[in-house]
Amino acid sequence: MNKKEMVDKLAMETGVTKKEAAQFVDAFVDVISGELANGGNVRLVGFGTFMVKNTVERNGVDPRTKKPIKIPARKVPKFSAGKDLKLRFCLQHEKDKPPSLLASNCVSQEQGTHGTATAV
Repeated sequence: MNKKEMVDKLAMETGVTKKEAAQFVDAFVDVISGELANGGNVRLVGFGTFMVKNTVERNGVDPRTKKPIKIPARKVPKFSAGKDLKLRFCLQHEKDKPPSLLASNCVSQEQGTHGTATAV
């Protein structure tokens, strides 16, 4: 899904105009981008967390010259899916599998501190 398709779908599902939906999408992206630029995180419970990850300096290879190079440390944006999103994705994309495999795969990915998962 690209931005135009998202705007169209938001407009259709919320009953607002496409212009208003586009303004919402732009504002949403601006708010998240601004918070990340300031070093903060954006946590949407059940959906996921947008955060800034600090990478360490590491060794690499220049693909043209094949010479070793140092890749400097940097900050990169990262998204970590929340529990509800992971479970929904797992249930949606594994519905072809037998129930015994589906349950064990989704539960093993979503084990909490007590070793169990709750379905949504």
